[in-house]
Amino acid sequence: MPAARLPRWGGAAASRLTAAVLARDYDAALGYTPCHWCGQRANSADHWPVGRDEGGSDLLENLVPACMPCNQSRGAAYTLKKRAQRPKPSRRW
Repeated sequence: MPAARLPRWGGAAASRLTAAVLARDYDAALGYTPCHWCGQRANSADHWPVGRDEGGSDLLENLVPACMPCNQSRGAAYTLKKRAQRPKPSRRW
């Protein structure tokens, strides 16, 4: 049986959550919301500490501000790292 796929992160709900995260972490001294990873201007939200693929929720407590380059590279690097791990044995030998 194929694994259940998560719905895509997008649409009106994702836009509202991204706006809420950016407003929550706005730094008045900088004049923008810094990216959680690199400190540059954030324009998206990233699921952290628990990613969506690991069952992380879309609650504000699980979202941090991120710039697009960090958000995209982090996802790709994470996926490659997971693929590089050896799978657990299917049975005891």
